[in-house]
Amino acid sequence: MSKVFKKVIVVVLSLAVLLGFTACGEMKSKVNENAAQASITAEWTYDHAISKGEYVPRYIYISDKNSPHFSSDGSTFTMNIVPDKEYTGEVEKIDDCNYRLHNPSSDNTVDVIIAGNSLTVKISDEYLVVFVEK
Repeated sequence: MSKVFKKVIVVVLSLAVLLGFTACGEMKSKVNENAAQASITAEWTYDHAISKGEYVPRYIYISDKNSPHFSSDGSTFTMNIVPDKEYTGEVEKIDDCNYRLHNPSSDNTVDVIIAGNSLTVKISDEYLVVFVEK
């Protein structure tokens, strides 16, 4: 075998392995809209995001502490999308599936929709963060 051929094979195999690890690093979504209706007070874990219409999966190798978090006691909430940037405020119940989050330091509100075992935080029309019940 020539040296050039061996180098090409090494590069191709390296790329194949890299792509294999990347594909395996995605966690499968656990959203089940047909599951029993979860409560806003449930224990939630980050599942995935939607950014400008594109699905952004949760990756296995990103630790839970660096993932978004959401919790609520039904009247107040705590949430972070990026580490070290925590938001707190009040929860307004619209109906059994829809809530509005109010941050007292801002006039902005954020809508939350619960469908089955999932809770979707609608940051804007283009950005959604989805959590599932643990």
